Parts: sequence; C-alpha cells; structure tokens
Amino acid sequence: MVERVDRVLRDELGIADGLADPNVWVLDPCTGTGSYVIEVLRRIRRTLEENGVGAALGEELKQAATRRVVGFELLPAPFVIAHWQVRALLAEVNVELDDDAGERAAVYLTNALTGWTGGPGPHLPFPELERERDLANEVKRVEPVLVVIGNPPYSAFDGTSPDEEGGIIDTYKQGLRERFRVRKYNLDDLYVRFFRVAERRIADFTGRGVVCFISNASYLGYRSYAVMRERLIGAFDRIWIDALNGDSRQTGKLTPDGSPDPSVFSTELNPEGIRLGTAISLLVRRDAAEPKTAAVVHREFWGAGKRADLNASLDLVSADFNGTYSPSAPTADNRFKLAPDATLAVYKAWPSLAELSISEQWSGVLEKRKGGLISHTRAEIEDRIARYLDVDVSFETLQLDGSGLTIPASGFRPRIARSRLIEAGGSSAGRIAQIMLHPFDQRWCFHTDVSTIWNRSRPEVGRQQAVGNTFIVTRLQARKSDEGIPIFATKQLPGDHLLDPNTHPFPVKIHGDPIPGTGLAVHGGDSSPNLSQRAQDYLAELGLAEWLEPNHPQADAIWFSALAIAYAPSWLTDFEEGIHDDWPRTPLPSTADLLIRSAAVGRRVADLLDPNTAVAGVTSGSIHPTLRTIAVLEREGGGSATGAALAITAPWGYKDARGAVMPGSGATAERPYTAAESACEGEAGRLGERTRDVRLNEAVFWQNVPDDVWSFTIGGFQVLKKWLSYRVEPVLGRPLNIHEVNHFRETARRLAALRLLGPELDENYRACADGSYPWRTVAVPGQES
Repeated sequence: MVERVDRVLRDELGIADGLADPNVWVLDPCTGTGSYVIEVLRRIRRTLEENGVGAALGEELKQAATRRVVGFELLPAPFVIAHWQVRALLAEVNVELDDDAGERAAVYLTNALTGWTGGPGPHLPFPELERERDLANEVKRVEPVLVVIGNPPYSAFDGTSPDEEGGIIDTYKQGLRERFRVRKYNLDDLYVRFFRVAERRIADFTGRGVVCFISNASYLGYRSYAVMRERLIGAFDRIWIDALNGDSRQTGKLTPDGSPDPSVFSTELNPEGIRLGTAISLLVRRDAAEPKTAAVVHREFWGAGKRADLNASLDLVSADFNGTYSPSAPTADNRFKLAPDATLAVYKAWPSLAELSISEQWSGVLEKRKGGLISHTRAEIEDRIARYLDVDVSFETLQLDGSGLTIPASGFRPRIARSRLIEAGGSSAGRIAQIMLHPFDQRWCFHTDVSTIWNRSRPEVGRQQAVGNTFIVTRLQARKSDEGIPIFATKQLPGDHLLDPNTHPFPVKIHGDPIPGTGLAVHGGDSSPNLSQRAQDYLAELGLAEWLEPNHPQADAIWFSALAIAYAPSWLTDFEEGIHDDWPRTPLPSTADLLIRSAAVGRRVADLLDPNTAVAGVTSGSIHPTLRTIAVLEREGGGSATGAALAITAPWGYKDARGAVMPGSGATAERPYTAAESACEGEAGRLGERTRDVRLNEAVFWQNVPDDVWSFTIGGFQVLKKWLSYRVEPVLGRPLNIHEVNHFRETARRLAALRLLGPELDENYRACADGSYPWRTVAVPGQES
C-alpha cells in the first residue's frame, strides 16, 4: 500500500520524490502500533538514499517523523509502542529525539473521528491530554494532509455515530431510502466513518491527494453503501480496487475452484485469519476541479498466496501493472458498484427453503369473498356464519346484509355454494380458526373445504394448521425493493397475501402419512419432519438420523434454524440481492451442536412472531426496561381513554371505490427520546436514533415507538402501519377494544425485542455460515483462482 501511494504521488500528482517530498503530509488516522507510519518512513529513507543525500539523511528523516508523517491513536498502549518504533527506526540512522527540546514523533493520542471542526474542545483532566488533543487538532484543521492511509477498524456493532462526531456519515445516508429504497444497516460501522473522514479531508479541505485503506470489503457492492460509493466516485479522479476475498460467509473462504481462500491477514498461528473479506482501495484526486466521475478499475486475489501475489505485482512495469486491472462500470442502475459481485457464490450454494421441503406446491388460503368469511372477533364471525347457514333466512335477506358471500364472482355461484355447505352439514363442515392475513394481523375466520365457499381453501394447509403445526412462510421472489425480512412464522392459517407477493407456507412437520413424492398427507398417522431427501441425508450425515423418527421433538430443527438466520440483520445485508431474486437461502450448520443452538434461537424468534405466545420480559412478567416505555397508550392532559376515545380517526387507511382498504398518510409526531425513555436511547443503534408518538386521534396516542420499530418491515408490509390501516373507524366500524389497543403495544415491543436480539442473531448466523454444510459446490461466476 505504501509503495502504491508513493508511485501514484509521482505518476498522478507529478510529485517526483513521492512520499519523500517535504510538502507531502501523510496521516494514518488509526495507527495502532505504528505499522504504516514506520513503513512510510522506510520508503522515505530509501528515496533519500537513492537521491544521495549523504549525512543529511538523519535530519531529513527526523523532520518527516516529527512533523509530517502523522499517526492518530485512541488507546494508550499502542500509542506508546508506535512512539518506541519511531525512535527505534531513527536510531538506525543514528538520530535521537531530544526530549528536553520537545522533540517527539508526530503520533498523537486522540480520537480521529472528532475535532475536525469547531473550537478547542472541552477541558480535560490532565494537561498532557489537552496538549495531545491540541496538536492533533492542528493536523485535522490546519496542516495540508495529502495522503490518508491505514487499516481502519471494522465494527458493525459499535453503535451509531455519536454527537461529538458531528453527524460524520449523515452524507452517506442522504437519499438512501428515497432514491435507492434500501436500508442503512451497518453504515455506522467504524471503517465507514474513517472513509468519510478521509474523503472529506482530501476532497473538501486539501483539494487533492490520495486515500489508501485496507478494510472490510462490504462497501464495494452491498446496497446499503450506494450513496457512499456515489460520493467517492464524485470526489476522486481514479479508484483502484484490490479485492482480497477470504470471507467466511460470502465465499466460504474457498476459491472458485474449491481451494482454501484464507484472509490476507492469515498467520501461522491463525491460518484462516479474520472472518471478513477485505479489499484495498486506492483513491486519487488530482485537483479541485469539479465535477468528477472517477475511472474505477479492480482486480481479484484468491488463495493462500494472495499476499505474495499482491506484492509481486509491484515488480511489473507500469503498462503491465495497469493491465492487471479490469474496468468497473459503476452507475445509478447498479447502485455504483465498485467491483463485480462475487458475494452471492456461497449464498447460491446454500439450500433454499423450497429445497428443504418435501413439497413446494402449497400456497396460503385465499378468501376473495370481500371479508365475508373473516372477522376481527370470534363472536362476530360465529354470528355471521350462523345467520348465513340458517335455512330460515332467505338468500335475498342475506343479500341485503351486503355480505361478500352473496356476491357472484368468477367461479363463485353464491346460491349454489351456500346450498352445498348446508347439505354438507353446515357449520360442522368447517371450523372457526385464526388466520394471519398480514404479519401480526391476526383475525378469525370460518374455514371449510366445501367448494367454492373459499376461492382457494387449500385443504392440506388447513389440515396441517388444525393439528397445531407451525408454518415457515416465505415467497418465491420479492416484488418490492423494500421488502424487509422475507420470512414469517405462524401457527395460524397463513393467508395468501400474508407476504407480498403470494405466500408459500412450509409446515415444519407433516402430520399424517405423507403421500410419496408430494408432501401431502392423508388422515391418521404420526408427525414426521417436512424435509426433502437431501435434508434428511444432511441430518443422517451429522449423526442425527433419530430426528427423522415419528414425533421426534427436534424434527423441525432445520426450519427453526433457517428462521433464526433469516432474522439476522447481517444475513439480510450480506445477500440482499440474492434474497430478492429467488427463494431465501440459509446455511445449514456443520455440527449437531450448532444446529441445536441455532434452532433454539429460531424458536425464540417464532415466539416473538406469535401474538398468542406470551414472552417473558416482552409481553408478560417483569418487562425489560428498554421495552417498558415502548408504545404506552397516553391521553393528552392525562386520564384514561375508553370507549369512543379509542376510535382511530387519524387517516391511517380508507376504502376505495371497490371496497379495498388502502393505506393513508396517518399521523405521527417524530421526536427525540425523553429522559423517561433513556433506556431506548441507550439502544438507539438497534431501535433507531429517534422515536415518535403514533396517533389514534387528536387526543389519544401510543407514546414512544422508536424509528426502527416503526419502520420494521416483513414481506413488503410495514407491520404497524399496515395493521393501523385496517383499524380506522370508517373501516373497522367501531372504536378499538382494549385487546386491540394492547395488541399494538405488544406488537411494537415484540418487534423491538427482535431488533435487540440482532447481535445474537448475527452471531448465530455467522457461526452457521462459517464452514457450513456443503449443500452444493461453490462456484464464483466469472472469477479465476
């Protein structure tokens, strides 16, 4: 990296002596023990020796080390080691630093992410610390830094950028949702903040210069980094990308031909190195002229020898060296990708949910009777069906009620259908059951297989649900770019539009005897796992063949493991494009212990998704302090809210001319957290930086629904907002009852609990993905080892 920067200074910026030029200021903003500082000084020494400076070498090198080769470090121990290393290097040329004269290495104890603008900062308890800060601030605000180089830390869970950083990456979030319709997960990662520091320092302050970082490679292509990439392309003239691969999740640490692909940071003691794939980026800005559209090139390095290959490429002459790169074509259409996306290779090698199942033929139940078979309460649907089946009530009288059960439609002859149901036994030919129409939108229905009462009754789905089965619900591919999580779990009848588009429910077990080759079941028999032969072979290879026996309690473990992985924020971010394009795919854990552990996490997720399951600390018992203040019902001026005061009159939804419920604008008041909500503010990195109050009407509201709880989206539906659209008084026909008021509160807390579970879900996902079971051969299209 240092050698590349030196050459680019000479070739692109016309600085003949490169790093040795006394006007070239170099900054490593995350210097650690000083590796980059030392290597830069060594490169300067070689140039000076080549130029024949003779006895002036020591003084020249000291001037560089004490003035213009700068390192920032936050932690005292590596800070001390960096100073020791600089002194040791100077000693090699017989130069010492005079402590009495105040001579010191230009390595400063400071937070590199703060202090770039504003005043001197707050008073610190020790004069020495204030001195360090002031010297560092002079570099940040005054000195003409021309090169920023280093290895910034990677930490997706470091939390959001704090106030003292001055909204450092807000620029990378602007327009992200509006223009690209994507999430901003992990944009507060530390390495992204350092990129913004470097971009701003070179592009906005110095006006020209070089940035060279080795970092997490996720910014090269992930959707969340679209604005960041666009900014970099618009701020620099040329960008070189050396993709070093070696990611445990994206490529399984395998080359395209299946050979080991360790991290570039591998050592003898740690042969695989870090889990994350890395890349070296070199960005050059020649001058202050605008606008800019960077020419972007890239190359790939694979295998155990990638570090040697990278260094060997420096031996090539200029023309041959540049020939090792291929051009990239970043545009708005591909979200300004800086390199081809090889990240989906392992994702596509994992099994899809459809491949885990005996059958992928089932869909959700479909009414299409304008709600005639569905109601918000059990009593209401029971009364309606009793009247519908009462032979003393004429069909003409039922028509006056306006029920959808009396309106002809394609394939539906309402008089004939009613007669068939009565002849089949009336209410005994069906049952009252709960149905999940949309995520967390649970209602009551009368379900029957008598033709054609339902448009599609899905008999096998009904039979599996009737015996208490759980369905893992997904879809073939996404229809919306902001789909959110593509999987839901429910014990209720899954509606055909539970997710958008059409829902495919996979029962975790098959109750009854399966019909070979279909996955369908006949009456009688025990439960067996709903697993394809390949999935059964996987369990057998793990030594878990007994799980395939009838009624085994772990027969559904693979399904719940998949559910846990699907709710991991990192899985959704890592493979968002692949997830959108096909059935969701999840890794199979490589050991029995991992599978058991992952399934246990998935069962907790399923409990949080089930409105009928009380979850200790979330909806029952002693509520977790962070959740306790979420979605609390309040009334302006205080007091209770009952009866008509619980009517939703805010414009959350309305019926169009066809009678379909359409979403409305609603009414919320966005705001900061209050002191009473400080527990939520402490979890801002997972729940959202701000919160809002959600209005029922002018007087009553649910208080404190954090941003990322309010925006929680499953299967294309923003959960809370979708639920509200069906509960406005003109649609519901009445105020909310207390059960519905509490349902909103508990749903908000369930969603918040899922957000808080994020780190554990990510850890589980990474553990399952690292060295996952080889379902099929990994192949990276277009790449060569």
